[in-house]
Amino acid sequence: MISPEKIAEIVEDRGFDAEILETAARYRNPSSSRGKSVSRKEPTHVTTTISIEGMTCGACTSAVENALKDQPGMVRFNVSLLAERGVVVHDPSVLRAAHIAELIEDAGFDVKILSSREDDSIQSNTSASLALNIYGLPDSTAATNLERAFRKTDGVLTADVKLSNSRALISYSPTKVGIRRLVEVVEQAGYNALLVESDDGNAQLESLAKTKEIHEWRKAFWFSFSFAVPVMVISMLLPMYLPAIDIGNFELIPGLFSGEIICLLLTIPVQFGVGKRFYIASFKSLKHGSPTMDVLVMLGTSAAFFFSILAMLVSVFFKPHSRPMTVFETSTMLITFISLGRWLENRAKGQTSRALSRLMSLAPSMATIYDDPVAVEMLAENWGSVPLSAEMDKAAAAVSTVQKTIPTELIQVGDIVCLRPGDKVPADGVVIRGESYIDEGHGWHCEWRWLG
Repeated sequence: MISPEKIAEIVEDRGFDAEILETAARYRNPSSSRGKSVSRKEPTHVTTTISIEGMTCGACTSAVENALKDQPGMVRFNVSLLAERGVVVHDPSVLRAAHIAELIEDAGFDVKILSSREDDSIQSNTSASLALNIYGLPDSTAATNLERAFRKTDGVLTADVKLSNSRALISYSPTKVGIRRLVEVVEQAGYNALLVESDDGNAQLESLAKTKEIHEWRKAFWFSFSFAVPVMVISMLLPMYLPAIDIGNFELIPGLFSGEIICLLLTIPVQFGVGKRFYIASFKSLKHGSPTMDVLVMLGTSAAFFFSILAMLVSVFFKPHSRPMTVFETSTMLITFISLGRWLENRAKGQTSRALSRLMSLAPSMATIYDDPVAVEMLAENWGSVPLSAEMDKAAAAVSTVQKTIPTELIQVGDIVCLRPGDKVPADGVVIRGESYIDEGHGWHCEWRWLG
């Protein structure tokens, strides 16, 4: 490996002055060196993104982590309670994505595999992957010709064009070829191409939005609330404060009173209607030995409900047939308040989605770049250090007119982006000329003074 000082020394040996201005790390491609053919190895690690439904607290997250921990072929994993999402990096030859889903399901949660792709953190230093939607492919022959054109492009490692979904999957070396060059290959063949947007970000926002969960828990709350209020009035308020109009004090048969019958009929829809989801989740978690908060809800409400039924039976079959002490209101009110809590919890999580959406909207859809970044960078380095000659001024004017507007996702490493007053910054970078002020809290930009 050659050092920056050695490079400067070589340049000085040729009779020129050299000064090291900056040293930055670049992509390294060990597969391309000294005439050796590039061979594409199979991925050794895969990143699988899964949706996990049913997690309500830190204990649920721990249960999932314990299910994945110490599994053969497991590299690392991350489980998010807020997003109800898990990201697992694993060796597909040892641990398959389907088996990961089975492990989490055995822990008592519903699982859906969202994506499974080559691990970017391991492969990014040697290659990158790209998916393009191709518009205008007429037949399989055209797809084959386009695939051949990709493979002839310097820096492309593999290319696969599928006519069924008009999509091209390309693996390439970022040090040799950029995204725009691959798009140009498609355009030169007479077709149009667009980058395939990653579904992970949209799925993440959808999961955080909690639209379905908010609707379900709001409906569950109002349903249980409509039954809980009459039960509370009949079982507690009327006997305590308005005994003269207590409609539950009528004895139908010895030991059986109207109030208990009415409360029982009003409690059943709440206990086994709204409470059904608590029973299902509890049985799943108990089956796999990882009890969750749903178990507590199920035990508390069931104890109150079945105790009340037992008290009614004892009052009917055993003397003195007095009015039983039932607690149906405990069951209905518990489920009502827990439904309210789940509704408010999912509403709060939905606020995260709106905040992320606003943050993502700050990124501009288009960016203006210079067609010759090398020449522009040279001009920027000399700008202000020495007076511009007539030739230099003419060159600067010529370069400044060679601009083009591209989609933000087509920006590559090494591009020189032109930012004018009021523009949004499309990507991270280094200011090579000019100065400005940025309100990072709101994303407002003002007084941009950039080259061009």
